Amino acid sequence: MPHMAAGDKVTWGRGDGVSDPASPRHPVTLSLILAAYLIIGALYATLTPAWQVPDEPAHYNVIRQIAQTGALPQ
Repeated sequence: MPHMAAGDKVTWGRGDGVSDPASPRHPVTLSLILAAYLIIGALYATLTPAWQVPDEPAHYNVIRQIAQTGALPQ
């Protein structure tokens, strides 16, 4: 790695189209990732049966214990 002097400017590797933040590929890639994330999230929200999300049964059991005993589970 070459030594940089105090007055040297850092550039974004202009011309290669990959590391240039102004590259037109970046908004397209970001849009594809965002679209995939939203689709997966919507499918999870609509296809997961009620009371079957990862921790709902545990929440229900804690509330039931508090209601029955008046104390927090140990």
